[in-house]
Amino acid sequence: MSHVTAVTAEITDLASLTAAAVRLGGKLSQKQTFRNYQGHGRCEYAIQLPGCTYEVGVVRANNGPGYTLLFDSWNTGGLGQKIGAKAEKLVQAYGIERFKAAARRKGHAVVRERVLADGTVSVLIGA
Repeated sequence: MSHVTAVTAEITDLASLTAAAVRLGGKLSQKQTFRNYQGHGRCEYAIQLPGCTYEVGVVRANNGPGYTLLFDSWNTGGLGQKIGAKAEKLVQAYGIERFKAAARRKGHAVVRERVLADGTVSVLIGA
């Protein structure tokens, strides 16, 4: 039985995805396979997170530019605690890092970042 889930987020910036992986305590590596319940799945990159049996596979999107994230949602793999049951923590981290990169490209500095009580993240940028 397969537990591999495809994340429906638009991932187009590998540098921001790398920063998101680091933000969650992991790393993005160029690989040909990622670990999952059935053994290994094919990918171009994989995100490894400490304490997790499984990895997040990063594959070229079938329907356009960018990448799709694949991960095994089975509880014993440990990814759910790190990236969220539907990878929402990873997608949020990617969005934050993408925003910060865009701000820096426009000459702004990230002044402050904080997590609010509801889990959203506030990022203050300055000139």
